[in-house]
Amino acid sequence: MSQNEENNKTQTSWLGWLEGASIAGAVGAAIATGQSAVMLSTLPLSLAAALSFVNRQRMQSDLQRQIMLTIECQDQNLQVVKQDAEALAGTDRILMIQLNTTNNKIEEVHNTLAQLQSQIGSLEAQSAMLVKKQSELLESTLEESYYRRGLELEKRGEFKDAIAAYTEALRVNPNYAQAYMQLGSAYANSGQKQQAIAHLRTATKLFFESGDLDNYHAARELSETVHAGETIAEPAAKLASPEPSSDNGKRLAVDELFV
Repeated sequence: MSQNEENNKTQTSWLGWLEGASIAGAVGAAIATGQSAVMLSTLPLSLAAALSFVNRQRMQSDLQRQIMLTIECQDQNLQVVKQDAEALAGTDRILMIQLNTTNNKIEEVHNTLAQLQSQIGSLEAQSAMLVKKQSELLESTLEESYYRRGLELEKRGEFKDAIAAYTEALRVNPNYAQAYMQLGSAYANSGQKQQAIAHLRTATKLFFESGDLDNYHAARELSETVHAGETIAEPAAKLASPEPSSDNGKRLAVDELFV
């Protein structure tokens, strides 16, 4: 309890005691003096009434002060609550801004991932194409290597090894028409007429289908030479293509390749 409240309580108690004493004195005086002292007794009563009024006013003033203090205290508490609410509202706004920023970043990451996946798909397609091209190049190089080896062996008269080299070239590329023609030549030089004619026929067919008429005529002439039992003096690749006749420019039926 504060010093002011203690003083107010002491003063209020003193006024109450003085009021009670005045009333008691007035009543006692009235009894002792009777009717003759009625006028005299009004003085203490007036004093008691005045003191009671003063006491009531004092109490009312104290009550008002207490009410005002309570109101001020509640107002201060309300201000604190309001400040806290504003702080929380500010925090909510900050959190919302941070949340929106985070969502935007997440969306950017998703877009970046989508672009990367698209690029990865494109790179995979390009990689597959490169692998295919490298494989084709390797096969082309490999079949060409076997073919050239067969030519060298055939030039040296090593027909058996030449046949093996041409066969490997055809294993890599089964549609290698030039290898079929050289294989027929090697078979013919090794005395295997039937195998020679069979491979020369295949070479002639492939040349014809590809539109390579020069090699088509060369393979057909070589086949006719083998069929007639004549000796091939050198590898078929060295043979000169015959001059085309007047009807060589026309497209021939495959069934007419050999008699």
